[in-house]
Amino acid sequence: MTFGRGRTLVGIVTLAEQSAVDPRTPWAIFLNAGLVHRVGPNRLHVRAARILARRGIPALRFDLSGVGDSLPAPDARPTAERWVHETRTAMDFLEERHGAECFLLIGHCSGALGAYLAARADPRVSALALVNPAPPRVPLRYRIRLGLSHPNFWRRLMGSGKLPPTGPVAPGREGAASRGGSRGEVLEGLLALVGSGRRVLVVHSEWDPGYDYFHRTIRPRLPEGTEGERLRFRVVNGSNHDFSLTSVQAELLAIIEGWAADLPGARRIRAGHAGRVADGKDPC
Repeated sequence: MTFGRGRTLVGIVTLAEQSAVDPRTPWAIFLNAGLVHRVGPNRLHVRAARILARRGIPALRFDLSGVGDSLPAPDARPTAERWVHETRTAMDFLEERHGAECFLLIGHCSGALGAYLAARADPRVSALALVNPAPPRVPLRYRIRLGLSHPNFWRRLMGSGKLPPTGPVAPGREGAASRGGSRGEVLEGLLALVGSGRRVLVVHSEWDPGYDYFHRTIRPRLPEGTEGERLRFRVVNGSNHDFSLTSVQAELLAIIEGWAADLPGARRIRAGHAGRVADGKDPC
């Protein structure tokens, strides 16, 4: 389906399995991970949308302008601003077409940044799952840990004469603001979201530079008692940035499902049925 001004944005809706959706239940919106189109890295967005549908949470996976099947943006607004605008356009579409009242934003990598910025801008976002959000800077601890654990790091360094890239960089030249802000701004932003009643899940793979930043720098600075129902941090051990191994993909999906099961209106599933979802051949 297409939506937005000029119907230039393309998306796929996955409806909840039961016919009646609790009005408290948020609609999930999946944002692009960089230039990967709406299926997500290793089709993770497709599988996650089907899992959420079984939980009674409908979902929209859509392509931002210039990605996948969506046409390029008709204007030249800054990248982060465009992400927020198009995410809010998707919310408007679901509100008008399906009566959606609140939203769960799910993003991986740059999609996590887009979800975070959109949540800060729109009160209709009641929950967000941030998967491998990139740090404003790569911590030195990450480079040391990488060098000690992976000898190939030093071979690459000696061969190239410069440090290899250690994480995604937000497009454009908007600086720290385009990547969520400085350390203090990121901390304040998370606390502001939680303080306004949003539910936030932050998941990192072990070998993503954001792990060291969020779990070793931001997390210890949270006020006591902040983590809990409103804010959860999780780590997928032994995983790279894109969750290439099927075992870690299953772990990531289980984390998202377990967290989403506690959202208002989510469907309860009896033991033995959770975690099983068919991965069909739908190319979209």
